Amino acid sequence: MHPMPVNKPSGAHTAAAAAQGFTLIEIMIVLVIMSIVIAFAGPRVTGGLTGLGIRTAALQTAAMLRYARSKAVNSGSRYHVIFDNGSRRVIMRQGSPEEMHGRQSSAGDFDAGPAGLDEPLPEGFDGAAAGAAPSEPEMREYALPDGVFFENVVIADIDSAGFGDDVAMMLTFYPSGMSPGAVVTIADERGRRFFITVDTIAGSVRVHEEQDNG
Repeated sequence: MHPMPVNKPSGAHTAAAAAQGFTLIEIMIVLVIMSIVIAFAGPRVTGGLTGLGIRTAALQTAAMLRYARSKAVNSGSRYHVIFDNGSRRVIMRQGSPEEMHGRQSSAGDFDAGPAGLDEPLPEGFDGAAAGAAPSEPEMREYALPDGVFFENVVIADIDSAGFGDDVAMMLTFYPSGMSPGAVVTIADERGRRFFITVDTIAGSVRVHEEQDNG
């Protein structure tokens, strides 16, 4: 009986198999390193995205306030900005000519609380989407990002803190560019805060972040 020939692996095949084995080991090592990096960097990345969200919310809210003031001056009609904490939205709506509440005197004084909870919301305020027909009052809205909310809104001497978490506060800009003044505090779940200040006389809008002095 003749012995059966056996094909022995050549040196090239052995080297290729060894190279493939090393490649798999290297991939596993890379995956382990990546998982460690992600575990440490993940919270920082998430925190950075959250911080970007509240900063964007503050800037967008300030932009809507500036736009409302500009439209009030240029159109000669009132513009209302509503901070709805229940739905976490900012709604801007053009006032109707029939509005009689909160008239501004020639001396620049405001009567009967031109903004806040003692004045009803503008007619038609139901959270409808923007894009109304030209014959209807202009309306725009901006929804706050997830995890961002209105911590406090003070308009004139009216503080939202005394009216519950779902309160809607309203600020009015007049054709003169004046407003009752406001301080809006926007916060997130990580405790970051941005303050938006509306000047009473000039109607200018400023944004600044709370500094951690600890």
